[in-house]
Amino acid sequence: MLINCIKTFPDFFEWCYKLELLLPNKYVFRGQPSGTLTSSFERAIKKVSCNNWGDIEQKIILEFKRRAHHYLLNIPKDDSHLEWLALMQHYGCPTRLLDFTKSFFIGLFFAIDGADSNTVLWAVDTTKFKKMTIFKEHLLSSYNEESEKKVNELLGHAAEKEDEPNIILVEPFRMNERISIQQGAFLFPMNLYKSFEENIFTPLGGVNNYEDFEKQQKNDISLLKIIIPKELHTEIAYWLSAMNITAKTLFPGLEGFARSQITHIKSAEYGEKKIRAILVEAFKQFANKESSNVK
Repeated sequence: MLINCIKTFPDFFEWCYKLELLLPNKYVFRGQPSGTLTSSFERAIKKVSCNNWGDIEQKIILEFKRRAHHYLLNIPKDDSHLEWLALMQHYGCPTRLLDFTKSFFIGLFFAIDGADSNTVLWAVDTTKFKKMTIFKEHLLSSYNEESEKKVNELLGHAAEKEDEPNIILVEPFRMNERISIQQGAFLFPMNLYKSFEENIFTPLGGVNNYEDFEKQQKNDISLLKIIIPKELHTEIAYWLSAMNITAKTLFPGLEGFARSQITHIKSAEYGEKKIRAILVEAFKQFANKESSNVK
């Protein structure tokens, strides 16, 4: 699902509203600069013979566990493999986890943050995969114990080439501050020896990439690849800022505040009054259309 045909922010504003109605709460989102879904482990390991990737993953986890106490006061239990992997991901260690968010708007922020060209927002319907990935439909929590149990089981031994290609939506029971603020969750590929995209597309029809999936499943919205035009990034950033979705709110501490200061440069470059006028005009056009529809 591409939106290259959308050239103005008013059109984009209306499109986002319709997309929010189209996508129920079972979707998760990931914004990124390029169009390929790959984990940091996959990117790092691609030039290594795939005969022992499982052993290499286990070695990385073991060495991180052995030394983490030098840097952290509160560490996970030894058998809480997912919690360890989430901690490793947080500090930049190569893992097979891929970060997603349950918020469409937070995903949109990460799609445009710091970008200088067209970017991508992925939307994944988690109910199309393993039953254990479905969010529990009650008010207490979206945490799914069965998902974490399955991931801990897979990480408890070296990955095998025969593992089923599929993904699991999972959250660690103990969430760090950043995951909590960003409404984060992870997609976990069950087969380490296949690409992340093979893990995600194989259950959706036996294809290996989005282009083949789109051709084969023309009306299927299980997975959407949404192109965000660079020309709209500044207006989108100001719109999100009006909803308090900024680096300052999504990254706790001094890091987030420091990252947010780039908005002063953007304001000087594009003109804050001009951008505000575009946002107001977009809202007026949308409100007028909605009013006409009601009549």
